[in-house]
Amino acid sequence: QENQIKTPFPVRSLSWNNLSSHFAYTEDNHVFIRDAESFSLLKVINEKNVSALLFSSEGNLKNDVLLTLTDKGDFCVWDFYSQEEISEPQTSIQNKTNLDITCASFSNNSDYIALADTNNSINLFFKLRYTHQTIKKTIQAHSEEIFGLTFSSNNKYLISSSIENKAKIWSLKDNNLLAEIPFYSDLKVPCIFSSNSNVVFVLRFDAPAPTGSKIIG
Repeated sequence: QENQIKTPFPVRSLSWNNLSSHFAYTEDNHVFIRDAESFSLLKVINEKNVSALLFSSEGNLKNDVLLTLTDKGDFCVWDFYSQEEISEPQTSIQNKTNLDITCASFSNNSDYIALADTNNSINLFFKLRYTHQTIKKTIQAHSEEIFGLTFSSNNKYLISSSIENKAKIWSLKDNNLLAEIPFYSDLKVPCIFSSNSNVVFVLRFDAPAPTGSKIIG
C-alpha cells in the first residue's frame, strides 16, 4: 500500500527515528512529525527556514530527540515525546555571526554540530547533555568554499570537502588536522566515511567512480 502526503511547499529535509516508528520532514514554515505506519500527524513545530533535521537518541532508544538547523545556522533540540504542544526547544544555539552557512552536519550521537560558513571556517559545537549548553570551537579549515561536512560513524572524526579540490580529516578530540586528501570537487560530491570509520571514499581525478582510501586505523 502506498501512502502519499501533499505539502504546500517543497520538502527540504526528511529524517526517520531510530526505531523507524516516526519520521519528520520540513518545508518553508513548519516541521511535521508523523507516524511511519499510518502517516498520521503527531506533532507540528513552528520553526521556519529549517535546512536540515535529524532524529537522535539521547542515551535511550525510546527517548529520541529531533535536531533542527535553520538557514542562519540556529540549532535546536526538540523533545517530541512530551504530551504538551511543542513550543520551546530543549537546547537552542544561535549562530551569532553575519556569515552565511554553506553546509552543516550532525554527529550520529548528536554530541557535535558542525557548520561551515562563507569565511571557509568550520564552527564545531559540542553539546553538553545535562546542562543543555554548548562549547564552540572554530577551525580555520580551507582557503575556498566548504560544500560538505561528514562525521564518522564512531563520532571521532569529521571530514570537510572544499572546492579547492581538497578534503581534510579532523580529530574531534582536539580539532587537529589528521590528513589531507586530493579529490575532484567540480561535481561537489562530498567525501564520506565507511561504516567502520577506517576508510574515506572520495571522487578522484583519475577515477570514474568514488574510490576508497584507508586513512585512519
